[in-house]
Amino acid sequence: MVGGNWYSPIGGKHYDQYLSHEAVLLFNLAMTMGVIISINNTVMSIKAARHRWRICWVVANTIGMFGSLIGFSFRITDFAVICATIALCKGFADPRLHFQSIKRSKSKPIAFLVAFGAVCHHAGGTVIVADLAKIQNKTVEKNGVLDFPYPFGALLFLEMVSWTLETQFLLRIAPNWVPKVMIGIELSLAIISVIMLVSVDGVQLPGMIALIVGCVVVAISLACGLKTSTHEKRQKNEDIEERIQMNDIVYGDDEVEKMEQVEDDDQLEILLWENNDDQKRNESSSSSEIASSNGSSNGSSNASEARNLHRAEILHLTGQ
Repeated sequence: MVGGNWYSPIGGKHYDQYLSHEAVLLFNLAMTMGVIISINNTVMSIKAARHRWRICWVVANTIGMFGSLIGFSFRITDFAVICATIALCKGFADPRLHFQSIKRSKSKPIAFLVAFGAVCHHAGGTVIVADLAKIQNKTVEKNGVLDFPYPFGALLFLEMVSWTLETQFLLRIAPNWVPKVMIGIELSLAIISVIMLVSVDGVQLPGMIALIVGCVVVAISLACGLKTSTHEKRQKNEDIEERIQMNDIVYGDDEVEKMEQVEDDDQLEILLWENNDDQKRNESSSSSEIASSNGSSNGSSNASEARNLHRAEILHLTGQ
């Protein structure tokens, strides 16, 4: 029981107010959800973060993997909990929890359901990791995750694998089978959480139930092909010019025209990334051709022609 005897100046009476342990846990979970949603909407109100939410996820996942390294190799410290919280909450730049993004969604009921699952996943994972840190601070051995029942270690390991695969997917370097594996990981997390509820004593019930619900909803959304998006329609002309200047890449007229035809903001960001990578590959290929021509027997003339060709391409792209 948590509470005490409270004095009310109105009427001059004393009142006994007590809450059960389960009620306290439920209250903490609800407050955690509220704070996560509040911070997320504050961060997503920043234009740079809203347009670069994929980068925020990549950075958050990397921070979470660093926290996992501390938890597995040393012990679950407060710093490791902070790292895991940032990763679990997607760097607080999750379009699924952004009110304006939900409002712009074509199917608001589905968007609210996905948002509910996301906040359950974020808050449930956060309170469970924090609870593990509290438990380990009381132990003597401090052997990291080995101080807990094995399902806890499996839970943390699968979450770390999920961060790794999701990072590869966001950076567009993941194989085609990664989304299917991520569905399996989310379902496995839900199954392990159920096993922990049944077999492990002292598990935080509200947080674990929230994590189970969140994992199931995330798995269903992945299986149905629901894409995470801000559903934002980009501005014309000045916005596309701003994006090009931010990337510091020279684009051809045909590429700029193709970008201007894209209305969805997320699709524009993906197109900018693709053209960025294509130009870097072309520059690398041109440099390799120049280097190989320099090393040939009649390389002086070939190298000069290659340099002139490359210079002409740049001048054509810049319109000079």
